[in-house]
Order: sequence, then structure tokens, then C-alpha cells
Amino acid sequence: MAEQPNNIPKNQKFSAPQMFYDLLGSPAFGPGEDPNLFCVLVEQMLETIRPKDFVEYLYTVDLINLTWELIRLRLIKEAVKAQGRSVAVEALLFREYLSDAPVGAEQFARVQTKAEYKNWRLDTGKREKIEARLNKGSGGDDFAIMAQSYILNQSMFDALDKSIAFAQHRRMLIFREIDGRREFAKRCRRASDEALANNIPKLLPT
Repeated sequence: MAEQPNNIPKNQKFSAPQMFYDLLGSPAFGPGEDPNLFCVLVEQMLETIRPKDFVEYLYTVDLINLTWELIRLRLIKEAVKAQGRSVAVEALLFREYLSDAPVGAEQFARVQTKAEYKNWRLDTGKREKIEARLNKGSGGDDFAIMAQSYILNQSMFDALDKSIAFAQHRRMLIFREIDGRREFAKRCRRASDEALANNIPKLLPT
């Protein structure tokens, strides 16, 4: 059961009853996720939405959970992109060295790939040169690496896109259900939209 936070900023004007936090509960946080960020999201959205009765509190709980889910899914997608780029560079390097290697020299090509991949990871100057070489003639500044990353992670991207679309659809359903409460609906949409726009950069690892 969630407890009402004690560290709400001093300028926080809206105070939700304990009943709200009991309804909200607490999501399961993954490795590296900071629960305090969820608390910040909750208080920011509460300050904008300011629910007035039990029904509005129920909708606020659903909207906060869906907004948090969308933020997490988008962050996971960014993490997959970052990891996919790394794997794509290694795959393209191996293909490059293998194309120049004599028949039966696959192991030697792997050794060369590992050494060059290490340069890409650890040396910024060499990284730029390696990426320029891999992307040469691809028709775009970063097209070859991006294309290879997508090919290697297509199923993961598709699954994440479906999950994001489903969560977004559920968010839209909430807005439709509360459309009769016009001012409440406006505050809900503004709170969720602002959270999605502003919190994702803050949640990204530095």
C-alpha cells in the first residue's frame, strides 16, 4: 500500500487524501529506475488535474498509470535503439572485414572486427571515422547503421510500437469517457501531455 509522500515541495498547493495513494499503489520498478521520479510525476499531474471527487480520483489514478507506462515504453525503445546501434556497428564491421578476407579466414575477420569495435566504443575520434566509413555510399548521413540496427531489432521495435499504441489508445479512451466533465478533461489532457513531453528527457540516463 502506498503512503502519502512527506517530501512534497513547499510550494505544492494541492494535497490529495490518503485514499488516492491507496488506490494508486506503486508500480513495479525495474533495475536502475528511480521511484522518486514516479513520485514527482504523480505530484506534477495532481497539481494540474486537481480531482474533486471519488470518480475524478479514479480517473486520475488510471491516467497517471498509463502516462507512466508510456514514458517507460518510450525509454525502453530509446535504450533498444542505443543498444541496437552498438550491435549494428559490430555487424557492419564484420561484414566489411569478411568481404576483404580470403576464404577460410572468418576467424581472422572476427579478431579484426573486435579490435575495430573496441576503437569505436572507446575513442570518440576513431568512432567518427569508423561511422563515416560504414555509412559511405549509403545514401544518408547515418543510413547504413540505422538500417542495420532496425533489421537486427525489427521484432523488438514492432512489439514496443504495438505496446505504445495500445497504451495510447487506452489513454484516449479515458479522455473520451471524461469528456462530459469538460474542465476536468482539459486538465487531465494537459497534465498527461505535459508529463509525456517534459519527463522523458529527465528520465533518460545521463
